[in-house]
Amino acid sequence: MKSAWIIIGLCSAAAADTLTVGEGLCHPDVVGVTVREGPQAVRELITKFRNAGHLAGIGIGVPGIIEIETGTVRGSPNLPDWADCPVRTEIERRLGTPVILENDANSAALGEKWQGAARDYDSICMLTLGTGVGGGIVLNGKIWHGMSGMAGELGHVCVDPQGPVCGCGSRGCLEQLASATAIKRMAVEAIATGKAPELAGITGWLNTPGDKPLTLAGLRGKVVLLDFWHQY
Repeated sequence: MKSAWIIIGLCSAAAADTLTVGEGLCHPDVVGVTVREGPQAVRELITKFRNAGHLAGIGIGVPGIIEIETGTVRGSPNLPDWADCPVRTEIERRLGTPVILENDANSAALGEKWQGAARDYDSICMLTLGTGVGGGIVLNGKIWHGMSGMAGELGHVCVDPQGPVCGCGSRGCLEQLASATAIKRMAVEAIATGKAPELAGITGWLNTPGDKPLTLAGLRGKVVLLDFWHQY
């Protein structure tokens, strides 16, 4: 019997942690749900495709420091409430199927190697830009975790020792200077110091998730935003 597969992606959002459940490349339906609703959403997908084949397992990509052996999230600057969270054990308990836990950027890099732009290369390095900055390294077709499992954490490479404090405890990490979160912080600082009066009247956009805040602000603060992008 042909094996079916399900991919789950976990990411942080402005209002709440969200879970994106996908049905694989052959079934590209995607639905956004909260973490609490995630297992039920997966059960619905399993039921929907129960005649398509056997469920081989579930892969979960989570931003942060992952203990691969135990499937535990040890820490995540963007998901502070997930410290020492036994994600793999909990999802396996709820769904009764094997689960593999991996860093989200590592998962993205492996996906590009498997079915994306890097499919013709054995070794790649991928940089992911979004809420934070992530990185994944694939060497000879396999994810490179390094000695402590932290290989590829490019977002926490220090590029400015005197820069902003990062959620990881360091200063001037790349993530604090080249991410959506960083651009929002720059906007808040510019408003507070009076450098961006054109943005002061539309501060509501700072709480809008995704890229929309930058688009909305750009309607009134193009010069200031260009300065942000130059720093970016």
